Amino acid sequence: MEVGPGNGGRGRIRMRVLIAGGGIGGRTAAPGRHAAGIECVAAESAVELRPPGAGIDLRPHAAGELAGLGRGDGLAEVGVRTGFQTRIGRSGGTILALPRGRTSRSAGSR
Repeated sequence: MEVGPGNGGRGRIRMRVLIAGGGIGGRTAAPGRHAAGIECVAAESAVELRPPGAGIDLRPHAAGELAGLGRGDGLAEVGVRTGFQTRIGRSGGTILALPRGRTSRSAGSR
């Protein structure tokens, strides 16, 4: 990384980044920094990393970013393509149903 006058004219400095957490944010941030040539250290307080048990909604742009990091191949194997995102009210009735994926009008541009 080139640094200007703020570092006393010493030219290049080595950057090391601490990533706090081994969840989805940390697991996504580390490969991106590594690909940019930045040394990373990840710190996680949990003794064991386990899946949270909840689904993760990935929008098309997020899936594209994962593919750009070389992590997109497994999405088709473990992912479920959704047709609608539905919001359910307290009474159990549908409040909102938004088209997603291939059912969306803008799906052709994704």
